[in-house]
Amino acid sequence: MDKDKTYIFHILDEIENIEKFLNNVSFESFIDDLKTAKAVERSLEIIGEAAKNLSDKFKKETEIVPWRDVGGLRDKIIHHYFDVDYKTVWDIIQNDLPKLKEILLKYK
Repeated sequence: MDKDKTYIFHILDEIENIEKFLNNVSFESFIDDLKTAKAVERSLEIIGEAAKNLSDKFKKETEIVPWRDVGGLRDKIIHHYFDVDYKTVWDIIQNDLPKLKEILLKYK
């Protein structure tokens, strides 16, 4: 669980970074600001990589989280440089990250 706590810390830290990057930012402003978009992409990559490293035991305890999708997001961003779908990224940020944060805060 100690290793899991490290990965949980990194995931929560990157969620908080994304929240800071996007504080009072609309979708249109997000996609028009290359630095912010790239910073958010990087944070999502880190979240995905950390999620892949969580233990199977922890993933089983938190099976409500679609861990395969969380890790897969990282792969999609890394391997599809030219077709990042920012609408999907925005939807994930708005709808999925708050739920993930809420779950992981219990294990911090």
